[in-house]
Amino acid sequence: VFTAASEDASAEQVAQGIEAAIEERFGFGSLITIRTRDELAAVIEADPFKGIADREKAYHVFFLGEAVSGEGLAEIDAERFMPEQFALRGRELYVWTPDGIGTSALARALTEKRIGTRATARNWRTVKTLLEMADAE
Repeated sequence: VFTAASEDASAEQVAQGIEAAIEERFGFGSLITIRTRDELAAVIEADPFKGIADREKAYHVFFLGEAVSGEGLAEIDAERFMPEQFALRGRELYVWTPDGIGTSALARALTEKRIGTRATARNWRTVKTLLEMADAE
């Protein structure tokens, strides 16, 4: 959680600046995905599994590098993975894996190639904590 040095900088510009700083400091590249405080609040508000996902460690949000059509996700036979579920909302992919993501067949099927862009996942508790931290800024 951070405050940008300039309010005029776009999220993309800030991400590029952080990527460059990581490259310069550590000698390797890292793709950065940014969400504003209001975008995080919208992610929580849009929760498609409210009342279903009852274990925060087993409920993840994949933050996507860009909006996708969902075409690759349409290839997934969702019934095959039940009770695991996923839902695409804007630049976020919500993934409910009741038995945990580590052994999830659905999570293994959700490759960046199939999603259509890079992604980084955080569990529900972390998403809520990030919003709390942003609100404290």
